[in-house]
Amino acid sequence: MNSVKVLLSLEANLDRLIHQFDVKNTFLHGNLEEEVYMDIPHNFEYVKTKVLTRDDVKEIPRLKEYLASKFEIKNLGNLKYFICGGVPVDRGSYQRLVDKLIYLSHSRLDIAIAVSVVNQFMHAPHEAHLAAVMRILRYLNSSPGMGLYFSKHDYLSVEAYKDADWVG
Repeated sequence: MNSVKVLLSLEANLDRLIHQFDVKNTFLHGNLEEEVYMDIPHNFEYVKTKVLTRDDVKEIPRLKEYLASKFEIKNLGNLKYFICGGVPVDRGSYQRLVDKLIYLSHSRLDIAIAVSVVNQFMHAPHEAHLAAVMRILRYLNSSPGMGLYFSKHDYLSVEAYKDADWVG
């Protein structure tokens, strides 16, 4: 993923268009019995710093046509954003909010998954991540009294339940 981010940053700084495709791959939906190798198509020239289209706008439709003949693809057009883009927010405030939610999720198991998701963006939060945190806070505000409660009983036995089948 770091290589992809470097490539995208380089292309954006060089003011180049990046075309985006959704390629349907059958080998993503099952276990492979053999190794899969990918290579540049033989009829496209490889130049050391520029691969495939050599910045030639006329070559782009030809490349799209070739890829469509070999794979089931959906043309998504020019790349406008790539994974978690948006306006950055104050990292310190975001981290303090998520830290409190992590602590609260120990007794409010209903928010545990949502909190684990927003926790993944602690290093570089954006407006969309903060909106998700605010949605969790609104949910908590609308559902008081949903935490774990412990009361004193006369017996000291432990009962446990599980909901797992170990993947069938």
